Amino acid sequence: MDLNADIGELPDQGVVDGALMEYISSANIACGGHVGTAVSMERACRQAVDHDVVVGAQVSYLDPEGFGRRQLQVPPTLLAAQIHHQLQELMAAAAKANTEVAYLKPHGALYHACVDDEAVAEVVGALAANHHLSVLTMPVGALRAWCERHDVSVYREAFLDRGYGVSQRLLPRTHPAALLDRSQVEHRLSLWGSEGFTIADSLCIHSDTPDAVAIAGIAHRHLLTAQVRVQSFARSVR
Repeated sequence: MDLNADIGELPDQGVVDGALMEYISSANIACGGHVGTAVSMERACRQAVDHDVVVGAQVSYLDPEGFGRRQLQVPPTLLAAQIHHQLQELMAAAAKANTEVAYLKPHGALYHACVDDEAVAEVVGALAANHHLSVLTMPVGALRAWCERHDVSVYREAFLDRGYGVSQRLLPRTHPAALLDRSQVEHRLSLWGSEGFTIADSLCIHSDTPDAVAIAGIAHRHLLTAQVRVQSFARSVR
């Protein structure tokens, strides 16, 4: 089972990211769409190398003001250019750190758009295909279907620190049950299998969730206790 976390999003010079790297196996590194600079990208890549963590590109709508969490209407050609630029920036940073980008994961509103909007899903899927990257997304939806049709390796994600609503959709962040605390995550893990997490290939922890490092530690220990190996889904494609 893979543990992934959104990395390179906090203004703390990589302190939380470094602590998360102790537990995760894949790092979704912010590459400038919603946040992230050449400095933060290279630092995150070097931290990943130091901890033997696989690097992934966390591409986003170009929306730093809304942290990539606002649904935007962007023409497909423009969106393709924007996320391609983000990927190129992270690839350059990864090369400086003597590693490479192994997979692609949309961030925030783009992530959700890829579930329902076939045109957006095609833009993201084509970027992954053109660069021979795996894709991390929801277990169902337009992006997963596009990848399957075009023989792009696609992996299923579940969120440890987020609340789910109907049809296994994430609750909006404005909902009072949108974010789970560490005790709720522990309870969720104790129900392993009954809430569908065993069908996932990767479990996500958001670095900006309160107690993110503690949650990552709890998840890591739970997997090891259950004799589940913590390893990136993208390890085999590096």
